[in-house]
Amino acid sequence: MSRRIAVFLRGLNVGGHRVKMARLRELLAAGGFAGVETLLASGNVVIDSGGEAPSGVETRIESLLEEGLGYAVPSFVRSLEEVEAAVAGPFTPADEDGPDHARYVLFLRRSVDDSVRGIFAAMESDRDSFGFADREVHWLSRGRISESPLFGGRFDRETRGLAHTMRNVNTLRRLVDKYGVR
Repeated sequence: MSRRIAVFLRGLNVGGHRVKMARLRELLAAGGFAGVETLLASGNVVIDSGGEAPSGVETRIESLLEEGLGYAVPSFVRSLEEVEAAVAGPFTPADEDGPDHARYVLFLRRSVDDSVRGIFAAMESDRDSFGFADREVHWLSRGRISESPLFGGRFDRETRGLAHTMRNVNTLRRLVDKYGVR
């Protein structure tokens, strides 16, 4: 049974890893994926899974992209239902209501456990809060993200070694609005 799934690619169009979304769609279609669509230019892809297991899709996409682009591109696959759940998130609308408040979702390869919670507990503050789901970490930043004490390297240092990619929840809302479960 084929179903639509979301694929979030890490590190595309950041630094020297530039790729046009048309090229990305071409590579994935040539690799046997059907219904390939992209949203924005930041590695958000929706495809037909063809019934393939998510881990198989991740592995196949990573191989195709490394061969086609010449560098590794970690991928994180989620069902559209999982993306909708990520949009709902652990925070209340009142938590998120404030000038310049923003929420980000980190998609992980593994389930959140005590070691993952510990990484984020060490970064928690009045300004930055974290919530958890099965394979997602939700980051609520109260105020401009560029003014967070985590901005400018600390976040990357603290999460080094934790395979993840991050998206603003507004991007995920756009994806759900366009492709979500009806």
